Amino acid sequence: KIRIPARQEEVAKAILDFLNTPPYEKNDKTIVFCTDQQHAQEMTELLVNFSGLGTKYCKRITSNEKNRVADLDKFCSVKEKYPVIAVTSELMSTGVNAPSCKLIVLDKIVNSMTQLKQIDGRGTRIQENMDKFWYTVLDFRGSTAKYSDPMWDGEPANTPKRPGKGDDSISK
Repeated sequence: KIRIPARQEEVAKAILDFLNTPPYEKNDKTIVFCTDQQHAQEMTELLVNFSGLGTKYCKRITSNEKNRVADLDKFCSVKEKYPVIAVTSELMSTGVNAPSCKLIVLDKIVNSMTQLKQIDGRGTRIQENMDKFWYTVLDFRGSTAKYSDPMWDGEPANTPKRPGKGDDSISK
């Protein structure tokens, strides 16, 4: 595995710049998916250092972390402000309900369409009381090219045409 520190620094800066560009704000919940736990540690350190907001603001949440359950619960809670940025490798890709997550960052190659859909699902929850009706996927590895694959959602459904208001005809 090759590590390119200058590239990692640019990715960390781009994430923080994105979070400081309207309509986003620096406290919008973000999940950063990294290639492995070492990469997640390095990215966490960079985000903590570049943000200047400390380890409360940005946490590595991986299977090796002793406080992973508590940190994950705080990240997923709409009542908890911190951590804002959760950096992970695999742990948060499935089975995590993070309704206030507005930004998903892919700094790993995701070859599986199923896994990409699961990761993508972290942002799909609507949170009306927080004005969260959208999310963004920031992709540094080209994994979102799979979105244009016709197999992403399958072929369009062939649903029968329904009569409009005042239209007594029935389509067959």
